[in-house]
Amino acid sequence: MQDRDMSLTLRALDAVRGRPAADLPVRLDRYDGNTWQAVEEGATGGAGEIVFPVAEAGLYRARAAAGQYFTTKFPEIQVIFEFTPGDRIELQVTPAGYTTCLVTP
Repeated sequence: MQDRDMSLTLRALDAVRGRPAADLPVRLDRYDGNTWQAVEEGATGGAGEIVFPVAEAGLYRARAAAGQYFTTKFPEIQVIFEFTPGDRIELQVTPAGYTTCLVTP
């Protein structure tokens, strides 16, 4: 198991079904000052979580492929945020929209 202080956890909830959004494809990118660089990609597990290795603070972008999860007007959800180790992203998704927040330790 990864050290959560050296990683970013994204937890997704399917707000229509009231359960974790399992198998939601997510990609994490880091801004290097000029362009976005891919960190890692994968899909949320059964608990609706995916953990990315992130060792340093900076500007990041999480891209969730909601259109691969269900039919929606928001096929890709992009969340751009300033990250410090230990932060966690909470994402609630529905076919009609989404909400997100950054949880800090």
